[in-house]
Amino acid sequence: MKVWCILLCCVVTRAFSQDYVVVGDTLKQGQVRRSGSEKITLGYGSTLVEYPMAKVSEYRQGSSIYQSLVVHGDRLMYKRVASGKINLYKKGRRYLLKSDDQLVELHKSDFRSTLKSSLSCYGKEGGISKVVFSRPSLQGVVEASNSGSCNLDQIAYRKFGLAIAYGFDNLKASATQTIHSSAPQRSLFSELFFEAPLFVRFPWLYGSAEFFISIPSEAEFVFHEPNQVTHMTTKMQTLLLTPGFKLTTIKGSVRPYLKLAPAISYTHFESPTGLRVKGSFRDGQLVTSVAPDSYPQIGLSGAAGIQWEVVGRTNLHFEIRHLSAASNSNTQFEVSSKSTVILLGASF
Repeated sequence: MKVWCILLCCVVTRAFSQDYVVVGDTLKQGQVRRSGSEKITLGYGSTLVEYPMAKVSEYRQGSSIYQSLVVHGDRLMYKRVASGKINLYKKGRRYLLKSDDQLVELHKSDFRSTLKSSLSCYGKEGGISKVVFSRPSLQGVVEASNSGSCNLDQIAYRKFGLAIAYGFDNLKASATQTIHSSAPQRSLFSELFFEAPLFVRFPWLYGSAEFFISIPSEAEFVFHEPNQVTHMTTKMQTLLLTPGFKLTTIKGSVRPYLKLAPAISYTHFESPTGLRVKGSFRDGQLVTSVAPDSYPQIGLSGAAGIQWEVVGRTNLHFEIRHLSAASNSNTQFEVSSKSTVILLGASF
């Protein structure tokens, strides 16, 4: 038991010693409990000591290192997000490049020209032109320069895009447990989508969000009942949201990818003819009017595609997607759907 206590104390002490505060030329080790614009609190076991932030030149909290830097006469604490021959610092939306002989601020209006003149990625101007003013992208290009490889293919950046999709939708509507009908139909969708890298060190993993709007279309449901066939023609329109993940390759101008996401849909139905009976029994007689109704559904979306980099950050996308939505009972019917669509889009 005593041995375990000693080992535990060693581990805890080592963990605490990872934090530090540099006051003047003195290194103070402990655990950073609180940090603010005016002061920082360092813990030594049960003892807490406060240091004025104005006298702190650097401190570490967990895996994050902060350094006091003066830019345009303003002294502020910046977080180091990339280290090496050139360091990248961040505070809010402000980014600084710091080396042994320079400290320069990156401005959104001309940051690419600053990167080209400050980094050692000669001959990679085309790659630097794809860098956007965000932490993952800036951190990626600085780390690529520091490593000496300058592999700018791995730089991930946000993308906005537009797309159109054409697909085959198989809707299933159930009036009762035994009476149901499937209505295959062709649908045309327009889409807005957004992608953003989730982690700097995993440029092949993106978070994605896509919003579809279908063009209003018609479908005919046929419900088979004893001695009669019931028909219902509906007009419908669907809104679809798929927030999920995208896995992609990171080399070359043509990059295959896979997507997986939950699918949240909202379909509005209207029946201009109501529910009618056709056949030898009560031929063509209107049974009942069908009021407009809406069916929210939750399902799953999976896609495989190819992204082709045309120029700069402009990409063309071609993909095949399958969606499956669980059934949902509303006031009149129980509706479920499966669809397969072919999508063509462009992102910027």
